[in-house]
Amino acid sequence: ALGGYGRCEVFPFSDLDLLVLYERGEDELSTRLVEQVIYPLWDAQVTVGYAVRGLEETLKLAAEDLTVCTALLDARLLAGDEGPMHALYAAALREFFGPEVSRFIGKLRAERAARHRRFGETVYLLEPNLKHGKGGLRDLNIGLWAAKARFGVGDLGQLSSVGGATARQVKLLQEAQEFFRALRLSMHLHAGRPQDHLLFELQEALAPRLFPAVEVFGVKR
Repeated sequence: ALGGYGRCEVFPFSDLDLLVLYERGEDELSTRLVEQVIYPLWDAQVTVGYAVRGLEETLKLAAEDLTVCTALLDARLLAGDEGPMHALYAAALREFFGPEVSRFIGKLRAERAARHRRFGETVYLLEPNLKHGKGGLRDLNIGLWAAKARFGVGDLGQLSSVGGATARQVKLLQEAQEFFRALRLSMHLHAGRPQDHLLFELQEALAPRLFPAVEVFGVKR
């Protein structure tokens, strides 16, 4: 499992990203697996993106494509032999996240800057993109990828134990992550489709659910 599925961060209408990782001589087996797993998911109207690759091909693509590279940090074994996955991660650690970690983090910074130029370079947009905008979910993901690569942590909660952040900073990051997740979940359900652009219409519809009015001295606020 890759991407949000690998991070256990799947929202309604989100894609499921899968990698069928095979060793030499297993081409026929991987083909049968796709036929027996991917095709039925498509028939069930589940949006699935998948790739069928060997270890060397995956590493080559990761060296060229930052998305493939970060996906290795989120990868989670669903089924099959653990050996190939462990071999893939060990190789990625040597080539991208070990001695080359500063270069990898530099690529993350460049991607973030380019994305902010596209989706808005301020956190004060009236109709922000919750996923790609500045200070949004993708920025939190980038921080977690950098932490995984540099410190070997599995989640934000482990940052304080390795000196990557104070306990207060970790608490704030986790609160922001949970809020964004709850908001994005509500956006998808309300729209009935993938929806990351927080339009005024959605703000008006979701605000009463996320922030129910409380009564103070007989007045609802």
